[in-house]
Amino acid sequence: MTSGNGQRRAFGRTTIAHVIQGSLLEGLVARLADDSDVEDLRVGRFVVVEGARNRFFSSVHDVKLEAANPAVLKSPPPAGDLARSSLAGTQTYVTLELKPKLMLERADGEVHPVKTIPAHFASVAEATDEDVALVFGEPGETMMRIGSPLEMDAAVCLDLERFVERSNGVFGKTGTGKSFLVRMVLAGLIRSRAAVNLVFDMHNEYGWESYDEETRRSAPSLKQAFDSEVLIFTLDPQSSARRRTTPDYEVHISYADIEVDDLALIRDELRLTDAGLTHAESLQHHLGKRWLLDFLELPGGAEMEEFAKNHSLHSGALQTLQRNLRRLRKLPFLKETGTDDSVERIVKALLAGRHVVIEFGRQTGSLLAYMLVANILTRRIHERWATEKEGASAEGTRDYPPQLVITIEEAHKFLSTDVSGHSIFGTIAREMRKYNVGLLVVDQRPSGIDEEVRSQLGTRIVASLDDDRDQQSALAGMPDASAMRVLLNNLEPKKQVLLAGYAMPMPIVIDVDDYYAFFQGMRREAAGALTGADPWAGRGGGSAPDA
Repeated sequence: MTSGNGQRRAFGRTTIAHVIQGSLLEGLVARLADDSDVEDLRVGRFVVVEGARNRFFSSVHDVKLEAANPAVLKSPPPAGDLARSSLAGTQTYVTLELKPKLMLERADGEVHPVKTIPAHFASVAEATDEDVALVFGEPGETMMRIGSPLEMDAAVCLDLERFVERSNGVFGKTGTGKSFLVRMVLAGLIRSRAAVNLVFDMHNEYGWESYDEETRRSAPSLKQAFDSEVLIFTLDPQSSARRRTTPDYEVHISYADIEVDDLALIRDELRLTDAGLTHAESLQHHLGKRWLLDFLELPGGAEMEEFAKNHSLHSGALQTLQRNLRRLRKLPFLKETGTDDSVERIVKALLAGRHVVIEFGRQTGSLLAYMLVANILTRRIHERWATEKEGASAEGTRDYPPQLVITIEEAHKFLSTDVSGHSIFGTIAREMRKYNVGLLVVDQRPSGIDEEVRSQLGTRIVASLDDDRDQQSALAGMPDASAMRVLLNNLEPKKQVLLAGYAMPMPIVIDVDDYYAFFQGMRREAAGALTGADPWAGRGGGSAPDA
């Protein structure tokens, strides 16, 4: 049958090409139909291939200009010449490279990984909304619409139940909208109750609102959409007040909470040497839990000399270590005594199913503060989750703690090859949900993340990346990574991402849904769930009840 514009149709779809060669390993090559316009085709477009007994789902990975006789290319006819149009389709033609990942077996109506290929001349057709729903599911309680295939309006859904079963990564260069996309994913997790979230909010974007530089207006965030389900903890209440945000609690950390592994993670920021860390371990051994505070208060001169002699340590190395560690005194949230157990308050909130955003206020430019706080809090929370789960297993109750997703930005600082061994985040990534704890790592430099850690990331959400090493690292360990790099290279600089991995049936390039429309939907849901109260009305977060 033929459509009104002359294109042939198969199974109700517009045919754009026919398979002319291919293999299961290398993929398929299809010749573009003569009545299809090559300039209408975009790399990453979702298409179907209709075999005799199976339907194959693929993206377009490349478009090539071909010639039956290379000699005709040596003397191109002038523009507008009839010879040019007469050569098209006879001597010159266009081919598409396809990499089918899934197939629908019509015998059982089930979608399976590709196990064979279609025959010569099988038709390649535009995908329909029904095809997209068949492969990527339909929006529902744990199926979150995140965008649509290129040149389509159909919903591509992220399977949130599978998403939280592994640690995951969101990568993209600065300005690609990573934080907006991450907030959408976190909102989906909150709405679906697939997990509880702990967000280390380096740039104060995830709590109440952020500033959208592109639209020059405030962008709503998690607290506005979910009200008391989200608690904001701050290290800088003055900064919160200036931003007209009312945090629920302040974060205080005791010097006694700092261990040598925490210092090893921030050794560059504190200019610590290997010798300094070795001496710190000795101090922790000799002085006990208050080692850091006692050491910082130790006088220099003769007393330092005597202390070093009594503990078989080098006096000069101790003095250098003390001088470098005194930078910690400038961190206002560090307290000599624990006046408030912030960790216990956060743990209780998370165990109760509430979501926690930790804002850093004016500390946003300080990796020292961000890395120290994130590592200390996560280490203690992870210990509690491990205790809770092991206790439930021993008692046979299976009353496990809820699935916890911990979001960190600048992830390569925590997960580089040099420091991942000292970082609790490296431990969590390697455990693969052993204690119901997973990571959502957000970074513009995936090449800086340890290779072993990257290999444990289940789902990758990748926006535009310029650096070849970052592109390779973002997809490392995934099947057909080299083929997916072609898709990655053709992303628009904003609002397009490549989705691939554990929670996605197959890799696909999508146009990400509009952020504001997404949160307007959340607003309507939240308002409808309450009686006459609009949780988005007014300013400030408001105080939530005790966790």
